[in-house]
Amino acid sequence: MADEVRMKFFEVEKCGYYRRGATTAEFGGLADMLLDVKSWVDGKSLSETATYEPSEEQDGNLLRTFCYGIHTQRNGDTLLITWNETPTTEGAVASVQLSGQVNAAAVSTSPVRQGYVTGYPSYFWFPHDTDKYATIQVRNRLNGRSNLRSFFRGFLDKYSKHVVLDQIESTEEEDVIAGYAEGGDPEAIESVRPSYQCGPVRLPGEIDFLRQNRSRIRRVQQHDVLSYQVREDIALWQSVWRSLSGNPSGELTGQHRLRLDLECQPSAEEFEAIVEHWQADQELSGSQGRFHDIGFRLQGDATTYWLSRSLASDIIELELTFSNAAVLDGDALLRQLSRRRQRVLSLAREGEHVTA
Repeated sequence: MADEVRMKFFEVEKCGYYRRGATTAEFGGLADMLLDVKSWVDGKSLSETATYEPSEEQDGNLLRTFCYGIHTQRNGDTLLITWNETPTTEGAVASVQLSGQVNAAAVSTSPVRQGYVTGYPSYFWFPHDTDKYATIQVRNRLNGRSNLRSFFRGFLDKYSKHVVLDQIESTEEEDVIAGYAEGGDPEAIESVRPSYQCGPVRLPGEIDFLRQNRSRIRRVQQHDVLSYQVREDIALWQSVWRSLSGNPSGELTGQHRLRLDLECQPSAEEFEAIVEHWQADQELSGSQGRFHDIGFRLQGDATTYWLSRSLASDIIELELTFSNAAVLDGDALLRQLSRRRQRVLSLAREGEHVTA
Protein backbone atom coordinates (compact mmCIF):
# COMPACT_ATOMS: atom_id res chain seq x y z
CA MET A 1 0.00 0.00 0.00
CA ALA A 2 1.33 3.42 -0.97
CA ASP A 3 2.05 6.08 1.65
CA GLU A 4 1.66 9.81 1.22
CA VAL A 5 4.88 11.79 1.65
CA ARG A 6 5.37 15.53 1.43
CA MET A 7 8.22 16.85 -0.67
CA LYS A 8 9.38 20.45 -0.44
CA PHE A 9 12.11 21.86 -2.69
CA PHE A 10 14.94 24.16 -1.66
CA GLU A 11 17.56 25.92 -3.73
CA VAL A 12 21.20 25.89 -2.69
CA GLU A 13 22.37 29.48 -3.11
CA LYS A 14 25.92 29.01 -1.81
CA CYS A 15 28.00 25.89 -1.24
CA GLY A 16 31.78 25.89 -1.20
CA TYR A 17 34.61 28.28 -0.41
CA TYR A 18 34.29 31.98 -1.17
CA ARG A 19 36.39 35.11 -1.06
CA ARG A 20 34.95 37.95 1.00
CA GLY A 21 31.92 39.46 -0.74
CA ALA A 22 31.99 36.95 -3.63
CA THR A 23 28.91 35.14 -4.91
CA THR A 24 30.85 32.53 -6.90
CA ALA A 25 32.87 29.84 -5.13
CA GLU A 26 36.59 29.56 -5.74
CA PHE A 27 36.23 25.79 -5.33
CA GLY A 28 33.81 23.26 -3.96
CA GLY A 29 30.12 22.97 -4.75
CA LEU A 30 27.08 20.86 -3.91
CA ALA A 31 28.01 17.78 -5.97
CA ASP A 32 31.61 18.00 -4.73
CA MET A 33 30.45 18.18 -1.10
CA LEU A 34 28.04 15.24 -1.37
CA LEU A 35 30.81 13.02 -2.79
CA ASP A 36 33.12 14.25 -0.06
CA VAL A 37 30.58 13.47 2.70
CA LYS A 38 30.07 9.98 1.28
CA SER A 39 33.82 9.36 1.34
CA TRP A 40 34.24 10.89 4.82
CA VAL A 41 31.57 8.76 6.54
CA ASP A 42 32.76 5.51 4.95
CA GLY A 43 33.78 3.13 7.75
CA LYS A 44 32.82 5.51 10.55
CA SER A 45 30.48 4.78 13.44
CA LEU A 46 27.45 7.04 13.75
CA SER A 47 28.99 8.82 16.73
CA GLU A 48 31.89 10.00 14.55
CA THR A 49 29.68 11.73 11.98
CA ALA A 50 28.43 14.73 13.99
CA THR A 51 30.06 17.80 12.44
CA TYR A 52 29.21 20.38 15.10
CA GLU A 53 28.55 20.74 18.80
CA PRO A 54 25.25 22.34 19.85
CA SER A 55 25.43 25.92 21.08
CA GLU A 56 22.98 28.64 22.06
CA GLU A 57 24.58 30.97 19.50
CA GLN A 58 23.87 28.51 16.71
CA ASP A 59 20.32 27.49 17.62
CA GLY A 60 19.09 26.93 21.15
CA ASN A 61 16.72 24.18 19.97
CA LEU A 62 19.28 22.30 17.87
CA LEU A 63 21.10 19.22 19.16
CA ARG A 64 23.55 16.99 17.29
CA THR A 65 23.01 15.69 13.77
CA PHE A 66 24.48 12.38 12.58
CA CYS A 67 24.78 10.90 9.11
CA TYR A 68 22.63 7.76 9.28
CA GLY A 69 23.24 6.85 5.64
CA ILE A 70 24.01 8.19 2.18
CA HIS A 71 22.92 6.45 -1.03
CA THR A 72 23.75 7.21 -4.66
CA GLN A 73 22.14 6.07 -7.91
CA ARG A 74 24.05 5.45 -11.15
CA ASN A 75 22.55 8.66 -12.56
CA GLY A 76 24.19 10.61 -9.73
CA ASP A 77 21.07 11.25 -7.63
CA THR A 78 21.82 11.13 -3.91
CA LEU A 79 19.70 10.43 -0.83
CA LEU A 80 21.08 11.58 2.51
CA ILE A 81 19.52 10.29 5.74
CA THR A 82 20.31 12.15 8.95
CA TRP A 83 19.53 11.21 12.53
CA ASN A 84 18.53 14.29 14.49
CA GLU A 85 19.06 14.11 18.24
CA THR A 86 16.15 15.04 20.53
CA PRO A 87 16.30 16.01 24.21
CA THR A 88 16.11 13.62 27.14
CA THR A 89 15.58 14.24 30.83
CA GLU A 90 18.45 12.77 32.83
CA GLY A 91 18.82 9.93 30.34
CA ALA A 92 15.10 9.25 29.98
CA VAL A 93 12.34 10.14 27.51
CA ALA A 94 9.32 11.85 29.05
CA SER A 95 5.70 11.49 27.89
CA VAL A 96 2.54 13.17 29.20
CA GLN A 97 -0.98 11.78 29.68
CA LEU A 98 -3.15 13.71 27.20
CA SER A 99 -6.38 12.88 29.05
CA GLY A 100 -5.00 14.37 32.26
CA GLN A 101 -6.23 17.71 33.61
CA VAL A 102 -4.30 20.91 32.94
CA ASN A 103 -1.72 21.52 35.70
CA ALA A 104 -2.18 17.94 36.94
CA ALA A 105 -1.46 15.64 33.96
CA ALA A 106 0.64 12.57 34.75
CA VAL A 107 4.14 12.30 33.25
CA SER A 108 6.04 9.05 32.76
CA THR A 109 9.63 8.44 31.71
CA SER A 110 11.35 5.62 29.86
CA PRO A 111 15.12 5.11 30.14
CA VAL A 112 17.26 5.37 27.02
CA ARG A 113 19.51 2.38 26.43
CA GLN A 114 23.20 3.02 26.99
CA GLY A 115 24.97 3.87 23.75
CA TYR A 116 21.75 4.99 22.03
CA VAL A 117 20.65 8.52 21.10
CA THR A 118 17.00 9.53 20.94
CA GLY A 119 15.91 11.28 17.77
CA TYR A 120 14.20 10.97 14.43
CA PRO A 121 15.36 10.42 10.84
CA SER A 122 15.20 12.97 8.02
CA TYR A 123 15.46 12.32 4.30
CA PHE A 124 16.95 14.62 1.66
CA TRP A 125 16.91 13.96 -2.08
CA PHE A 126 19.60 15.66 -4.19
CA PRO A 127 18.87 15.29 -7.94
CA HIS A 128 22.10 15.24 -9.93
CA ASP A 129 23.02 18.27 -12.06
CA THR A 130 20.73 20.66 -10.19
CA ASP A 131 21.27 23.20 -7.43
CA LYS A 132 18.13 22.01 -5.64
CA TYR A 133 17.19 19.37 -3.11
CA ALA A 134 13.94 18.16 -1.58
CA THR A 135 13.02 17.33 1.98
CA ILE A 136 10.91 14.17 2.28
CA GLN A 137 8.55 14.12 5.24
CA VAL A 138 7.33 10.65 6.15
CA ARG A 139 4.86 10.31 9.04
CA ASN A 140 6.60 13.22 10.76
CA ARG A 141 6.00 16.96 10.84
CA LEU A 142 9.71 17.63 11.31
CA ASN A 143 11.89 17.77 8.19
CA GLY A 144 15.28 18.34 9.86
CA ARG A 145 16.37 21.11 7.48
CA SER A 146 17.97 23.25 10.20
CA ASN A 147 19.93 20.18 11.27
CA LEU A 148 21.05 19.60 7.68
CA ARG A 149 22.21 23.20 7.34
CA SER A 150 24.31 22.96 10.49
CA PHE A 151 25.61 19.54 9.46
CA PHE A 152 26.82 20.84 6.08
CA ARG A 153 28.27 24.02 7.53
CA GLY A 154 30.18 22.05 10.14
CA PHE A 155 31.44 19.66 7.48
CA LEU A 156 32.71 22.43 5.20
CA ASP A 157 34.27 24.21 8.14
CA LYS A 158 36.19 21.30 9.68
CA TYR A 159 36.03 18.01 7.79
CA SER A 160 35.99 18.45 4.02
CA LYS A 161 38.88 17.47 1.79
CA HIS A 162 39.61 21.17 1.30
CA VAL A 163 40.52 21.73 4.97
CA VAL A 164 44.23 22.29 5.65
CA LEU A 165 45.34 21.46 9.19
CA ASP A 166 48.14 23.21 11.04
CA GLN A 167 50.60 20.36 11.46
CA ILE A 168 52.44 22.09 14.27
CA GLU A 169 49.54 23.29 16.42
CA SER A 170 47.24 20.30 15.89
CA THR A 171 47.22 17.56 18.54
CA GLU A 172 45.59 14.15 18.92
CA GLU A 173 42.83 15.83 20.96
CA GLU A 174 42.27 18.87 18.74
CA ASP A 175 42.71 19.76 15.08
CA VAL A 176 43.81 23.33 14.39
CA ILE A 177 42.79 24.58 10.96
CA ALA A 178 45.40 26.54 9.03
CA GLY A 179 43.08 27.45 6.18
CA TYR A 180 41.43 26.10 3.03
CA ALA A 181 42.79 25.05 -0.32
CA GLU A 182 41.41 23.05 -3.22
CA GLY A 183 42.07 19.41 -2.42
CA GLY A 184 43.69 20.39 0.90
CA ASP A 185 47.04 21.36 -0.64
CA PRO A 186 49.02 23.05 2.19
CA GLU A 187 51.08 24.95 -0.37
CA ALA A 188 48.00 26.55 -1.96
CA ILE A 189 46.01 28.01 0.94
CA GLU A 190 43.65 30.72 -0.28
CA SER A 191 41.92 33.60 1.50
CA VAL A 192 38.49 31.99 1.46
CA ARG A 193 35.82 30.96 3.93
CA PRO A 194 33.30 28.10 3.74
CA SER A 195 29.67 29.00 3.11
CA TYR A 196 26.43 27.06 2.78
CA GLN A 197 23.14 28.89 2.23
CA CYS A 198 19.81 27.77 0.87
CA GLY A 199 16.17 28.83 0.77
CA PRO A 200 12.76 27.54 -0.35
CA VAL A 201 12.05 27.36 -4.06
CA ARG A 202 9.38 30.00 -4.58
CA LEU A 203 6.74 29.99 -7.29
CA PRO A 204 5.93 33.68 -7.84
CA GLY A 205 2.62 33.23 -9.65
CA GLU A 206 0.45 32.88 -6.53
CA ILE A 207 1.85 35.92 -4.74
CA ASP A 208 1.85 37.99 -7.95
CA PHE A 209 -1.86 37.20 -8.37
CA LEU A 210 -2.61 38.39 -4.84
CA ARG A 211 -0.44 41.47 -5.29
CA GLN A 212 -2.33 42.41 -8.46
CA ASN A 213 -5.67 41.84 -6.69
CA ARG A 214 -4.74 43.30 -3.32
CA SER A 215 -7.55 45.92 -3.49
CA ARG A 216 -10.06 43.04 -3.51
CA ILE A 217 -8.76 41.45 -0.29
CA ARG A 218 -11.45 41.50 2.40
CA ARG A 219 -10.29 38.87 4.90
CA VAL A 220 -6.91 37.55 6.10
CA GLN A 221 -6.78 34.11 7.72
CA GLN A 222 -4.01 32.47 9.73
CA HIS A 223 -3.81 28.71 10.14
CA ASP A 224 -1.44 27.11 12.64
CA VAL A 225 -0.96 23.65 14.11
CA LEU A 226 0.53 24.22 17.54
CA SER A 227 2.83 21.67 19.16
CA TYR A 228 4.17 21.48 22.69
CA GLN A 229 7.57 20.65 21.16
CA VAL A 230 7.97 24.09 19.54
CA ARG A 231 8.88 27.10 21.68
CA GLU A 232 7.14 29.62 19.39
CA ASP A 233 3.94 27.56 19.47
CA ILE A 234 3.92 27.55 23.28
CA ALA A 235 4.23 31.35 23.30
CA LEU A 236 1.35 31.71 20.81
CA TRP A 237 -0.81 29.27 22.79
CA GLN A 238 -0.23 31.23 25.99
CA SER A 239 -1.03 34.49 24.19
CA VAL A 240 -4.36 33.07 23.04
CA TRP A 241 -5.20 31.89 26.56
CA ARG A 242 -4.26 35.31 27.94
CA SER A 243 -6.69 36.91 25.48
CA LEU A 244 -9.46 34.43 26.34
CA SER A 245 -9.14 34.24 30.10
CA GLY A 246 -6.60 36.78 31.24
CA ASN A 247 -4.42 33.86 32.35
CA PRO A 248 -1.43 32.86 30.18
CA SER A 249 -0.77 29.62 32.08
CA GLY A 250 -2.84 27.29 29.88
CA GLU A 251 -0.65 24.21 29.31
CA LEU A 252 -0.04 23.14 25.71
CA THR A 253 -0.17 19.35 25.42
CA GLY A 254 -0.14 17.40 22.17
CA GLN A 255 -1.09 19.32 19.00
CA HIS A 256 -3.88 21.83 18.52
CA ARG A 257 -5.20 23.60 15.43
CA LEU A 258 -5.59 27.36 15.58
CA ARG A 259 -7.44 29.48 13.02
CA LEU A 260 -7.59 33.27 13.08
CA ASP A 261 -9.94 35.15 10.76
CA LEU A 262 -9.50 38.90 10.44
CA GLU A 263 -11.78 41.15 8.39
CA CYS A 264 -9.47 43.73 6.84
CA GLN A 265 -8.23 45.41 3.67
CA PRO A 266 -4.42 45.55 3.95
CA SER A 267 -2.58 48.40 2.28
CA ALA A 268 0.20 47.66 -0.21
CA GLU A 269 2.78 48.10 2.57
CA GLU A 270 0.85 45.87 4.96
CA PHE A 271 0.43 43.15 2.32
CA GLU A 272 4.17 43.12 1.56
CA ALA A 273 4.94 42.99 5.30
CA ILE A 274 2.62 39.98 5.75
CA VAL A 275 4.26 38.13 2.84
CA GLU A 276 7.79 39.01 3.96
CA HIS A 277 7.11 37.88 7.53
CA TRP A 278 5.55 34.61 6.35
CA GLN A 279 8.47 33.88 4.00
CA ALA A 280 10.98 34.51 6.79
CA ASP A 281 8.98 32.18 9.05
CA GLN A 282 9.18 29.42 6.41
CA GLU A 283 12.96 29.39 6.81
CA LEU A 284 12.40 27.84 10.23
CA SER A 285 8.88 26.44 10.35
CA GLY A 286 9.32 23.15 8.52
CA SER A 287 12.56 22.24 10.25
CA GLN A 288 11.04 22.95 13.67
CA GLY A 289 7.85 21.06 12.95
CA ARG A 290 5.72 24.20 12.76
CA PHE A 291 2.76 24.53 10.42
CA HIS A 292 1.96 28.17 9.70
CA ASP A 293 0.00 29.49 6.74
CA ILE A 294 -1.68 32.73 5.71
CA GLY A 295 -4.73 32.88 3.46
CA PHE A 296 -6.59 35.71 1.71
CA ARG A 297 -10.24 35.99 0.71
CA LEU A 298 -11.11 38.32 -2.17
CA GLN A 299 -14.30 40.22 -2.76
CA GLY A 300 -16.65 38.18 -4.95
CA ASP A 301 -14.48 35.06 -4.74
CA ALA A 302 -15.21 32.06 -2.48
CA THR A 303 -11.63 30.72 -2.77
CA THR A 304 -9.06 31.16 0.00
CA TYR A 305 -5.66 31.85 -1.53
CA TRP A 306 -2.99 30.39 0.78
CA LEU A 307 0.61 31.58 0.67
CA SER A 308 1.77 27.97 1.05
CA ARG A 309 0.79 27.45 -2.60
CA SER A 310 3.67 29.77 -3.54
CA LEU A 311 6.20 27.14 -2.42
CA ALA A 312 7.43 24.22 -4.51
CA SER A 313 5.81 21.60 -2.32
CA ASP A 314 3.36 18.78 -2.82
CA ILE A 315 2.27 15.35 -1.62
CA ILE A 316 3.09 12.25 -3.64
CA GLU A 317 2.47 8.55 -3.07
CA LEU A 318 5.38 6.16 -2.67
CA GLU A 319 5.67 2.50 -1.72
CA LEU A 320 7.73 2.76 1.46
CA THR A 321 10.01 0.02 2.74
CA PHE A 322 11.50 0.28 6.22
CA SER A 323 14.91 -1.18 6.97
CA ASN A 324 14.04 -1.19 10.69
CA ALA A 325 11.28 0.07 12.97
CA ALA A 326 12.06 3.75 12.40
CA VAL A 327 14.14 4.29 9.25
CA LEU A 328 13.26 3.82 5.60
CA ASP A 329 15.33 1.64 3.28
CA GLY A 330 17.40 4.34 1.57
CA ASP A 331 18.19 2.41 -1.61
CA ALA A 332 14.53 1.49 -2.15
CA LEU A 333 13.40 5.08 -1.57
CA LEU A 334 16.03 6.45 -3.93
CA ARG A 335 15.02 4.02 -6.68
CA GLN A 336 11.41 5.15 -6.46
CA LEU A 337 12.39 8.82 -6.57
CA SER A 338 14.66 8.25 -9.56
CA ARG A 339 11.86 6.49 -11.45
CA ARG A 340 9.64 9.55 -10.90
CA ARG A 341 12.50 12.00 -11.36
CA GLN A 342 11.16 14.17 -14.19
CA ARG A 343 7.63 14.37 -12.83
CA VAL A 344 8.82 15.35 -9.36
CA LEU A 345 11.37 17.86 -10.66
CA SER A 346 8.60 19.55 -12.66
CA LEU A 347 7.23 20.69 -9.31
CA ALA A 348 10.34 22.79 -8.65
CA ARG A 349 10.56 24.08 -12.22
CA GLU A 350 6.96 24.93 -12.95
CA GLY A 351 4.93 24.51 -9.80
CA GLU A 352 2.91 21.63 -11.18
CA HIS A 353 1.01 19.40 -8.77
CA VAL A 354 2.55 15.93 -8.78
CA THR A 355 0.23 12.94 -8.95
CA ALA A 356 2.90 10.27 -9.34
